[in-house]
Amino acid sequence: MRTNTRAVTVGAVTDLRHLLTRWPRAWHMIGLDVCTAVVITIIYIGFGNMTPQPGEYTYDGPMWIAVVLAVGVGGPIAVRRKWPLPALACVVVCTSVATVAAMTKEPYTATVIAMYMVALAERRSWSLIALVATAVITGAAQFIGLHLNIGQNLTDTAQMVGFLSLVLTVTWVIGHGTRRLRLAEFRNAAESTSKAIVDERLRIAREMHDVVAHSLSVIAVKAGIANHVAEEHPTEAREALRVIETISRGALIEMRGMLGVLRSDTEDAELTPAPTLAEIPALAERARQAGVRVKLELTDLDGLPEGVSLAVYRIVQEALTNVVKHAAPADCRVTVAAVYGEVRVDIVDDGPGHRVLPERFSEPGHGVDGMRERVMMFAGTFEAGPRPGGGFAVRARIPYRTGETS
Repeated sequence: MRTNTRAVTVGAVTDLRHLLTRWPRAWHMIGLDVCTAVVITIIYIGFGNMTPQPGEYTYDGPMWIAVVLAVGVGGPIAVRRKWPLPALACVVVCTSVATVAAMTKEPYTATVIAMYMVALAERRSWSLIALVATAVITGAAQFIGLHLNIGQNLTDTAQMVGFLSLVLTVTWVIGHGTRRLRLAEFRNAAESTSKAIVDERLRIAREMHDVVAHSLSVIAVKAGIANHVAEEHPTEAREALRVIETISRGALIEMRGMLGVLRSDTEDAELTPAPTLAEIPALAERARQAGVRVKLELTDLDGLPEGVSLAVYRIVQEALTNVVKHAAPADCRVTVAAVYGEVRVDIVDDGPGHRVLPERFSEPGHGVDGMRERVMMFAGTFEAGPRPGGGFAVRARIPYRTGETS
């Protein structure tokens, strides 16, 4: 997505400049600028204090002016990361004056250093204007200082001006290229962060859906049974209410654990353990309480990676929830087995049976899509659909490697 730079706020521009000019973000980079500024300042003070030689054009003005020019040339380098354009402007003006006054004896090192930071920190339009202005001003200063003041021939002066312009241009290209590379890196990092946030939201949504859908489906079934038999069979009604109480408490505990993690802003927050394969029999028991006759087969599931175990648990949970919602009473066979580095999950029922839930609870949801997404996370295969002889089947194959932890 391209950003409209005209619509960027001043604060956003400042933050971006801070990132670009402090990469890598370390105090030693600022320290290096300060040291460079001190060295250039000392060198220029030395230029102003040189003893004039016969036949040589040398600065012979007051020493205090030489010191002011030296500070104006070297000092801005120390703050070039914070104020790139003002630093370049100060360096260019003072260097040009020093050149006209025959004080400059080096190839505009401070100007090149300041120009690089402008190309790195500023937008292309502003940095190009700064490049052209710098080339024109320094070129004019060289023409005056070399050709008019000391009588250097026009060809040599033009070569000096051309060489400096070439160096400034190359510096700008390097600085602007570095800017583009860093902006691309920041953009990629922002996109990765955004994707991670979306993925986490989807993961949380899947977890919430699995908890709520499974528990509420069983609760709705048992509530319907309790309402139906309350007068004629009060004992069965009380048993149904007991089941509702147990399941609702368990769902609340799991929901509070998930919400507690989301609300916590500390790393040492108390975390609720994720469900494990050892809790699958409890899922089967809840389904039985809702009228589904479940046959459960678990084989060689010790040592599975945590992420795979959670995915298998959620797939079984969602599949049983769908059986309760759409097929109860029915027979259901749940088979989970680890074979040759692959977990095979099969949930097959012989529904449809008659619907126990009211029609409003039977609207299409996202359960099958959620199961498929969980399997795709591990590059597995997933199938779900009606069986030819009646009923419904869910089949998942999830590969894993021994020793994985997530």
